[in-house]
Amino acid sequence: MQRIRRFIDKFEEIVTGVLLVYIVVILTMAIGGRELFGLSWAWQEESLRIAFVYLVLIAIAMGAKYDAHIRITFFRNLFPKAVQTALLWAADIIWVIFNILAFYYSTELIATMQRFVQLTPVLELKLPYVYMILPFSLALTTVRIIQRRIITIQ
Repeated sequence: MQRIRRFIDKFEEIVTGVLLVYIVVILTMAIGGRELFGLSWAWQEESLRIAFVYLVLIAIAMGAKYDAHIRITFFRNLFPKAVQTALLWAADIIWVIFNILAFYYSTELIATMQRFVQLTPVLELKLPYVYMILPFSLALTTVRIIQRRIITIQ
């Protein structure tokens, strides 16, 4: 049970680490193959594009987990501590509302895409499966925002 909890707590770090290693290895192969041997493989570009988007979307959840997103603090710092806290809460509530709306519309998009057979050009992955990262990352980000707020209350 503790292993599962540790995995969930470190999920973003594990996934982004694996994706970053994948991106570096495949990008190195692509550049090396192109420069040394004059070879270029289309699957590398497409898989790198997908991996990079996945990396960014999961990293957003990791930033939410550690409260590490860029914020404009100059304006907020002009107010007393209680108002600053209220502004942080308001910003997080707006963020959660945005995530819920984006989650809804991304699932609608995926449902629409499933009615048609659409594949990625080279890897021939079904596009609805590729797009599943959108609602997943939005839900994960929302969970991490709520977790962070619960921790700050305790």
